[in-house]
Amino acid sequence: LGLGGMSGLPPKVRVIFVPQGGASQFAPQMPQMPMPQMQMPQMCAPQMPMPQMQMPMPQ
Repeated sequence: LGLGGMSGLPPKVRVIFVPQGGASQFAPQMPQMPMPQMQMPQMCAPQMPMPQMQMPMPQ
């Protein structure tokens, strides 16, 4: 799934950031953003309810 999304995003984003001069900085961030973003929502879901429940409990 990651390869399919990156294949369609890089070409469009590269053309928009290339003229701005931030292709070098965004190029490395693009592949890292989609990867952590997909794992973040899944990992955050179980972590969010845990800390939220523990916070009110001790209080």
